[in-house]
Amino acid sequence: MLGLEPVPIEVQQVACDIAVVLPEQVTHAALMQSVRAASTGGLLRSATLFDIYRPKPGAEGQAGMTPQEKSLAVRLVLASAQDTLTDERIDAAVQAVVDQLAADLGARLRA
Repeated sequence: MLGLEPVPIEVQQVACDIAVVLPEQVTHAALMQSVRAASTGGLLRSATLFDIYRPKPGAEGQAGMTPQEKSLAVRLVLASAQDTLTDERIDAAVQAVVDQLAADLGARLRA
């Protein structure tokens, strides 16, 4: 035995940011539960909320939002140890998250 340490497999990672508009009462926990439930083909490694935006009072229609809505920005980290991440696989995984958020929480992408 040569006593060699195993070489760790490098995992290609991609970070994608999405901002979704949701009803004000949606919680962080509900958002993350919905993100984790998305069918990403095993590519989703982590999701982190990094921004919350609310329109200023009296600015109805600002950013296409009502006063009863907020925008939550989430960084998705996608990775695969088995094969290369293609644009198609990345786009499909991100779309799966957006679709899951729409179905579970009534979310829509922020314009």
